[in-house]
Amino acid sequence: MRTPPIHIVPGRVLEFQNGKRRITRVSNDGTVGLENELTGEESTVPLPKLLHLVLGGVVKDGVRLRAQDANEDKYTTRSKPAATPEAEADRLRRLQTVSRRIAYVNALCAEGPIGPKHAAFEACLRRVAECTGDKCPPSPWTAYRWLSRYRSSGFNPDVLARQELFVRTRKPKVSPEIKATIARHLSDLLARGVGPSLHSVTDLALALTARDLGRVQFRDKYGRMQVALTFISEAERLLQEQRAAPQPFNGAVNAQELHP
Repeated sequence: MRTPPIHIVPGRVLEFQNGKRRITRVSNDGTVGLENELTGEESTVPLPKLLHLVLGGVVKDGVRLRAQDANEDKYTTRSKPAATPEAEADRLRRLQTVSRRIAYVNALCAEGPIGPKHAAFEACLRRVAECTGDKCPPSPWTAYRWLSRYRSSGFNPDVLARQELFVRTRKPKVSPEIKATIARHLSDLLARGVGPSLHSVTDLALALTARDLGRVQFRDKYGRMQVALTFISEAERLLQEQRAAPQPFNGAVNAQELHP
């Protein structure tokens, strides 16, 4: 007997194409209860259908995805249990945000196929704002984007909560040590007055940093790959030629020339 693709047990998180569901129960009649982690909405699905969706790749096991995903910390879930009063307040705020969007979208769906420039569209937004006590109702175009997203998903409310379920955690591509090295070289070059422009000084600072880190190449201001040592040698040669060239007469006279 083959091992089932996932463990159908309460508490397991399943990832659908339109959001995450947590298994709440597995009944004896062959149905599985699924709960939306954010809104708490619960639905049921037959166990054979759920396994068919898993085998087809439509539903994936959240635990296995975290074990296989090398960029696990790229997105951090916001649906964790609140451990502090601040976290609980943030969860309630997100629930209120999602409920607000759902209220506007449901009212607009009842109005029929109207656009954001229609008078009935704005009237519907004002009516919902009065009923819910929303002092800052969304603009017609914002509400229309919610409505279009909701319709294109097959009237799935999860699309209105997707931005509240996850927060993107950005990792800097350049480490603080590299940034400090670039800043040090840039400060030294500017103090010496090297280079005709700020772009050329920045490119030279990048080349010096690549040399310090043992890198062969770097990208200049145009995005072109340059050889670090060759770029540094050429910059030094141009600097020597600039210093050796005679300076133009600017009209100033040295006092020693008048009185030797």
